[in-house]
Amino acid sequence: MPVPALTQTLDELLVRKRSNDERLTELLQASVAEDENAPTRFHPPYDLFHRNGELILSVDLPGVLSSDLEVSLDAQHLVVTGCFPEVLEVETACLHSSRPKGAFRCEFVTPETQQVESHEFVLENGVLQIRLKLVPLPTSDLVDSRKLLDD
Repeated sequence: MPVPALTQTLDELLVRKRSNDERLTELLQASVAEDENAPTRFHPPYDLFHRNGELILSVDLPGVLSSDLEVSLDAQHLVVTGCFPEVLEVETACLHSSRPKGAFRCEFVTPETQQVESHEFVLENGVLQIRLKLVPLPTSDLVDSRKLLDD
């Protein structure tokens, strides 16, 4: 025989959980851009390592195809943009979704005193691995902070 107070408390908890789930869904949907090509605030998980003068970045991108991915590199910035695909293309009632979907953008800044000598990008098994070989900037390219203070 159920205890009335306990049953009422469980019902209240279920209602509160549904309300929290709905709010979380609203927040997640608000964080996804309407334009699938526009970057969102979502950042895929990544690891960054430094070994023997090389930066190694591994970004988890399950389901992302190389055709849906762009990596750009300039003097001090590495930018990774792309789009996580929708799991189901047809309209379906989603009961729960915690997988990333939609556009993303990640930016990384390389050390100011070094430049990228060479790079390699490989997308394999849902992991983008980026290797940047770094070398010191020529001393003529370094900014002397004392000169900035004197000006």
